Amino acid sequence: MKPLPLKWTNEITPAQVYALIRSERDIHKALLIFDSASATPSFTHDTSTFSLMLSRLASSHQFRPTERLLRLMSPPPSASTLHPLLLAYGRAHRPLDALRLFRSMRDSFRCEPSERSYVTVLSVLVDGNLLKLAHSFYREMKDANFGQSVAALNVLVKAFCRGERTLEYAEAFEILDRMRLQGFKPDAGMYGKLVGCLCGSRRFREAANYLDEMVLSGVSPNKVTRPVHVRMHNGVVRGLCEENDLNRAYSQYLCMQTRGVAVDAETFSCLVGCLSKAGDLNRAARVVEDMVGEGHTPDEGAWGEIVGAFWRQRKVREEVVQVDWIEGIDDLINVQGEATEAEGDDLEFFISGLLSGRENSGGMLGSLTG
Repeated sequence: MKPLPLKWTNEITPAQVYALIRSERDIHKALLIFDSASATPSFTHDTSTFSLMLSRLASSHQFRPTERLLRLMSPPPSASTLHPLLLAYGRAHRPLDALRLFRSMRDSFRCEPSERSYVTVLSVLVDGNLLKLAHSFYREMKDANFGQSVAALNVLVKAFCRGERTLEYAEAFEILDRMRLQGFKPDAGMYGKLVGCLCGSRRFREAANYLDEMVLSGVSPNKVTRPVHVRMHNGVVRGLCEENDLNRAYSQYLCMQTRGVAVDAETFSCLVGCLSKAGDLNRAARVVEDMVGEGHTPDEGAWGEIVGAFWRQRKVREEVVQVDWIEGIDDLINVQGEATEAEGDDLEFFISGLLSGRENSGGMLGSLTG
């Protein structure tokens, strides 16, 4: 049953209607408040109530009532008012509707698109995997002098990185070079896309080079970009481990610790396992200590590599000790002179006793040394 419209007992103001719409969680009841106020003869919505209602409807993917309100809005909506609807079409995976609304801004709403509008539509097209259309739209952006901002170039890099041709990857890196020449400073988002592109192509050493460049250029994690840094660094460390470039992987790991970039459990386990497998127990032990200190526990595979490495090292040490003992015995024999056949038999028995831990080997040593 359709809810009845509200009846206002007192004269209302746009500020009161704004507060009511904002406090109402149910989008249908919020729209009822808006429509009831619209039906009140003495009341006229202002830009704030229209913009709020449009934003609420767009966020709830109520696109028909949103576009109906757009045509009722007086004065016509601005680019900033239309922006939530462009974003909402993107989140709803309707990139062509976002492009249609953008195209109607001038004709239907007498509104000039802003740089933010261009960048948003470009991003929506790329996220919708409409890459040819996105490249065509970017050329339109350049003609409107909106194509050279860091935000626009970030989206363009994302489009090239999503391509399937090596040539498109190269174009993404050319954009970075052009930015440097034009005095732009690439941000964490752009480095994240380029590093992700390289990791996806298993070019982990090149990805590590871009990470180093990013650090040297002063791009540091903040509240917004920290997840990008975490994803980049962990991916590169794991990739370097796969390539068996453990020195570089461990160096990147130390850089993460220094810069406060969180190491995830998968990277910890991967690094511990690879270092242990390579017999680098000192560094593996340090990583385990860091891992436990941050509340992670090595998985079964990592523990297996650690235990195996310690066991292999112990066996090697035992063999070295045995060889040292045997070489010492040979030296004693050489000093004593030529051993008799009987003494040779005694030596063989002594070595057998040494390796089996027999207590009477000391007496045999005395007999050999005369």
